[in-house]
Amino acid sequence: MGAAMLCPAALWNYECGQLSLFAACLLAGGLLRMRDAPWRAGLLFGALIIKPQLGLLAGVALLATGNRRALAASTGTALGLSVLVTALLGPQVWHAYILYGTPVARQILYASLAPHSYETFGISVFWMLRSLGAGLALAGAGQSAATLIAIALTWRIWRTDSALLTKFAITAWASLLATPYGYTNDMVAASAALAALVAARGWRLGLAAPLIWLWPALSPIIANAVYLELTPLITVLALTWCWRAPPRQTAPERLVIPA
Repeated sequence: MGAAMLCPAALWNYECGQLSLFAACLLAGGLLRMRDAPWRAGLLFGALIIKPQLGLLAGVALLATGNRRALAASTGTALGLSVLVTALLGPQVWHAYILYGTPVARQILYASLAPHSYETFGISVFWMLRSLGAGLALAGAGQSAATLIAIALTWRIWRTDSALLTKFAITAWASLLATPYGYTNDMVAASAALAALVAARGWRLGLAAPLIWLWPALSPIIANAVYLELTPLITVLALTWCWRAPPRQTAPERLVIPA
């Protein structure tokens, strides 16, 4: 648990006051309790509407497993939270979001990589291709391909009899490939899954696991030094490592639920 709560991604999340740590708990809890507590898992997934880019693949996992109860609970929770926000703040909040929030987010997404900019903390394929000089169309096409690959990986892993911890890890890391808009503080769930998987393997680290775990701290340093966003390459390395390093235990839930 300490390796998860004190990972570089979580420490940066504490510093910048983002919701990624809370969202990571929602994603982890939902994925790890889908099987034995589908209604509770659905509630957690639905609450991910506060940071939907981290929950893009939760629906894929639900569809792959045919978990209709969790799917219904997540849909109902997301709709309920939307209605609650509208009741508390009024319908004008959505108008403000579309009129002001969306253009600002689009402006950040489309910006070129510059020293000490938001993009130096970026983790998406879109931003990596932009840092390599790709235009918006090419970067968008590359991101679309990465999203489809992430969906396919998530569908595939949840259709197998792999250990639940492996499914959680693959889904958490694949979610970083799926979104064009993500930062190093959004790597908390993936880092926690990596730490839990390492613990389940008896702390057999090798060389890849420490590099992956430390990458959220290294990424902005490297991006500012060479003006390249390389995090998707680390994500692919992490996915490969997680797929090839299944936990020894056949029932890993006891190990990972605290994390």
